[in-house]
Amino acid sequence: MFTFIIRHKNLPALKATISSIIKQNICDNEIIILNYNASDADLLQIKHELSLSSLSLKIVPGSDCWASDLNDSILMLTTPYCIICDEGTVWSPDYLKISLSQLLEVNKKYGEITAYVSRGVENYGYYSKNTFRTKDIIHIMPSLPEGIMSISNMIFENQFTLAQAILNSDFIKKIKFNAVLNTTAYWDYCTQLMFLGNIYATNQLHTFLYYDLKDNQPPWPQNYILRPIPENDKKILHNYIFRKSIEDKNSPYNRIATERGFGHVYHLVNTLADRVRYLETSNHSSHEALDVLSRQVSIQNEVIDDVKKLSHNLSYNAFLLKADKIFDKLWNIKRKIFSNGK
Repeated sequence: MFTFIIRHKNLPALKATISSIIKQNICDNEIIILNYNASDADLLQIKHELSLSSLSLKIVPGSDCWASDLNDSILMLTTPYCIICDEGTVWSPDYLKISLSQLLEVNKKYGEITAYVSRGVENYGYYSKNTFRTKDIIHIMPSLPEGIMSISNMIFENQFTLAQAILNSDFIKKIKFNAVLNTTAYWDYCTQLMFLGNIYATNQLHTFLYYDLKDNQPPWPQNYILRPIPENDKKILHNYIFRKSIEDKNSPYNRIATERGFGHVYHLVNTLADRVRYLETSNHSSHEALDVLSRQVSIQNEVIDDVKKLSHNLSYNAFLLKADKIFDKLWNIKRKIFSNGK
């Protein structure tokens, strides 16, 4: 019924994830492990963990390209539904049973949905022997209403990882992680899910993610929709999505370019606003300069609101010209704010 695609790098974390899958009260599930330099002893332990369960196991050697590894694993799917996760992810024991029941009802009401997303909690810490020591906890996606997720909510409010989503296997075989985009391939994949299909959000809390702070280079990043993108990767993303992929004005990527562009603007403005608030509360001496910068940020907010109203009426090239001007203005403001804040 369900296939779990899991990356393997840390044995205690992987064992926790497999234990959680075994405890699910729906049988006939499958596990695909992407093996990144695991020892034979590790794999024997995993096979032993699964020997008394009804789970089937496939082990796929990992390569230097996590995006290609995921694409290859997705093509191997034989079950209707799939979950892609990092090791260390666990779920409530009734997650699959409750979710499948609601998923079938949602499909009757809305037609086949792309993904069914539950709420999640991130735990950041480290493993001491086989025990995870939590240092910080973050709740993911606390504000979205139950139901089909709107584009604006997903772009401007939502954060979710693939581990929180039950994915339609037939659908995800039609889209790909793009290895050319480096770290933004995960971000791009989630955006394809949003624009090319329907995503249903539930307020039920089922997913618990555990991230090892000692693991500085995971095989693939949990790169959220709203997470800041490194400048070099942003340039690659811009070149690929904004300049190469859009051939037809009715293409889904045309909408992605438009909405994603506004997403960058929106969050840049919020970053600027946060910086202004910080400077204002730090007894900065140049109050007059701060007032000017605050007014500039306010003006840019008004410009962005105006552009957002026109988003679906703008052609691709017109949008780029408008967005580039806004980006230039905002970066100038950002430089002024940061220089005044030093």
